[in-house]
Amino acid sequence: MIADFMFIDTETYSEIDLKKCGAYAYAEHRSTEIMICTYAFDDGPVREWDATDGSDMPRELRRGLRNVIKGKTKLVGQNFLLFDRLLMRHRWGIEIPVKNIIDTMICAYRLSLPGSLDALCRVLEISEDLAKDKAGKALIQRFCKPTPKNYKIRRYTRETHPEEWRRFLKYARSDISSMREVFYALPTWGDTEKENEILAIDQAINDRGFYVDIALAESAVAAVKQHKLDL
Repeated sequence: MIADFMFIDTETYSEIDLKKCGAYAYAEHRSTEIMICTYAFDDGPVREWDATDGSDMPRELRRGLRNVIKGKTKLVGQNFLLFDRLLMRHRWGIEIPVKNIIDTMICAYRLSLPGSLDALCRVLEISEDLAKDKAGKALIQRFCKPTPKNYKIRRYTRETHPEEWRRFLKYARSDISSMREVFYALPTWGDTEKENEILAIDQAINDRGFYVDIALAESAVAAVKQHKLDL
């Protein structure tokens, strides 16, 4: 039986800083990888794929993504359009059509609600058991980024810290449960055909990008620095 909705989330690692470089450069960087993928179909159980153990993508996950691409199932994700979608394209070679994605962050912004998952849980009065785990943020800092250069261990992994990694997997699963409850709780009046049409165009523009005269931009920066010195 084909599901109406597929809820999905990823946890990633990269040597570069997402906040400094942006999602597109992050997704394209050679060091970036998808470590964990958690997912659920409709109201079914939350499943996980720990890609760091060397296993192949689960058949049900691959089949679910195929149904999303064909338009038979809607994919629901938090900040999926501007992040996970790009990761799947560059790391897995899977292109998810924008029209088949429901991004809970964008749905929230359309309603003038906060975009972060933990803030949405508070505003929508989601059960504390399902609210975003604050301890999970510390685990993200540990496993999703390289350690400082003066550390002996350059990267924390499931091998170096197995107990914390198990907690990280649990945190990843809880994100799906939280997002699913947020999705069901969000009003739907902001989800109009026109808004979705504009969103698809917006993403096409972002994906295509635009040409920049880098030499001119660098010269402008140098000119400003010199002018400040003159002043």
